[in-house]
Amino acid sequence: MVSLRSRWFRSPAYQNKIYSRTLMVTQIRKDYRSDAGLLALMGQLKVDGIKIGPEIDCTSIGKSFVKSSL
Repeated sequence: MVSLRSRWFRSPAYQNKIYSRTLMVTQIRKDYRSDAGLLALMGQLKVDGIKIGPEIDCTSIGKSFVKSSL
């Protein structure tokens, strides 16, 4: 199963899809709740000791509004 999943994630069919490059992050501190703030936060991340900031094409903050049931 691990081999099958690994082949799928490395395949051109997966790599060329928009959802393969999308990440949802929740519970972000208020000072990072903007497109620029999120980009700054993501720029601090490292994968295998390598900063991934230059690899990020764009960020977008989505806000949800909870309707009060009062």
